[in-house]
Amino acid sequence: MTYKIYNFKKNKYNFFKIFNEYLIDNLNNKKVKSIDEIVNFYSYKDQTKIETIFYRLFHTKEFSNIYKKFVKDNLKSIFKSDFECQNIPSVRIAFPGEKSVNFHNDCWYGHNKNIMNVWIPITNVKKTQSLAFLNSQDNEKALKYFYQTQPSIKIINKYCFKKSNFAELNYGQFLIFPTRSLHGTVKNLSSEIRISFDFRICFDGKYGLKNKNFFSNFFNPPKKSKFINPRKKRNILAIGYINQKKIFNKMILSQTIQQETIVSYCKKNNLDLLKLETELIGFTKPINLENILFGNEKKNIRNIIIFSEKNLDLKNKENLKLIHKAIAKGYIFHFINEGTKLKKSSNIS
Repeated sequence: MTYKIYNFKKNKYNFFKIFNEYLIDNLNNKKVKSIDEIVNFYSYKDQTKIETIFYRLFHTKEFSNIYKKFVKDNLKSIFKSDFECQNIPSVRIAFPGEKSVNFHNDCWYGHNKNIMNVWIPITNVKKTQSLAFLNSQDNEKALKYFYQTQPSIKIINKYCFKKSNFAELNYGQFLIFPTRSLHGTVKNLSSEIRISFDFRICFDGKYGLKNKNFFSNFFNPPKKSKFINPRKKRNILAIGYINQKKIFNKMILSQTIQQETIVSYCKKNNLDLLKLETELIGFTKPINLENILFGNEKKNIRNIIIFSEKNLDLKNKENLKLIHKAIAKGYIFHFINEGTKLKKSSNIS
């Protein structure tokens, strides 16, 4: 199985209403009367601002109650076994003319192979608005090919797109798919924004690279999670880069620590963090970083924020060559832990 579609009672679990009302109350823009009107006043550059509002929603009692009830009422009967659930879901936004994620599977981002994914769009999603999946046979062939050839993100996207089909859903439906399933998005060619949220289910206590506090049994209250307050508009755009590879052959820097440190650094240094990108696992070269710097995702952003220079493995000749090329193009690498920057005036070898 690469994915399966299920129905839920949208009147009982009215996620759209909750999202819509919370956004209107917290966006500080009286002209926006509905989620559908976001595209009239905002663009992808405002994505972090809107995501932050929804992450604040996820910490409210109103959302927490309906989220837990949805999981208990709809998923227990599907899986027919005990499980732990992701405490705070992830929100995804695709503006018209933009894409939200490259093709990937969640094992590449450190999730255990036995974890299941649940994806819920809060509006109808058709064609390029939605996620695209490969069938089971093509999925396994693609994974084997990718691990053998170590292709670029661009090639992965092109290969998967040719083999994939869109999973079209109406509001009141949701997807379940395993961590191994390759999936992704293309440019949203519709005139409508897509907002969805997703979360993961763990059955065996094996969380991959995620901290155990990432999940909890919903019969026990989850721990409170911090959220990022909305920030004032800033001028300098930046991308955060996270790498979960082992350093010194044994230690893995927590993704959560890297993320929180990058967000804090940007806030203190007046950098507008457009998004955070995590390097893919299972490949010998940093193909996601290569895509950030020279692929379709660069969007003329030149400030790359990284927890430590160890995340780049500059002793690797190919990595060093990539960084040299990027610096020559005007990129600036901020290393938070070392308190240093790599830019055109820097000497690296």
